[in-house]
Amino acid sequence: AFWSNALNYTQTNRGACHVDGITFAFEAGLPAPDLGYTSGPMLPPFVAEGRAELNYKAHDYMNAFDGLGICKFHFVVELGPKWMAEFMNSALGTDFDLDDVMEIGDRLCTMKRYINVKLGASKEDDVLPPRMHKVDQREDCPKVDPKVLETMKSEYYQLRGWPDGVPTDDKLNELGII
Repeated sequence: AFWSNALNYTQTNRGACHVDGITFAFEAGLPAPDLGYTSGPMLPPFVAEGRAELNYKAHDYMNAFDGLGICKFHFVVELGPKWMAEFMNSALGTDFDLDDVMEIGDRLCTMKRYINVKLGASKEDDVLPPRMHKVDQREDCPKVDPKVLETMKSEYYQLRGWPDGVPTDDKLNELGII
């Protein structure tokens, strides 16, 4: 029902999965102050603006959960990346902060994409089923305009450092993957 979720479905590394980004929850108004979303519906509905950045942040955050094996539903009680850093510091004796947690998520998300690309995935695979572009999802939720989705995908790739959906060597080096 949210266009951020349409973009999320095209960018999750294991196929369309609402839990990989949980962008719909943030867009609906769940506060995520560590990510810059404080209250109420965060973005105007059915426009591309802000969706790529929301997905970028949400994917990094949720991938950090994956790496720790922590249930993602902790985000519902507003336990953000700062809490996650404190948890990691207590458990591991580290000195992580919010930025470190988000970089861990970025590294995991980019590594998964890198592996998928090596196995033959490409931006041509980052699509929604045709029905999503042809049929309104609900009376109050119009179909996803393919041009708008392409705009959101291009912006997402740019934010990630994945021109054409492929992580660059510079991005892989920056994150210590290669």
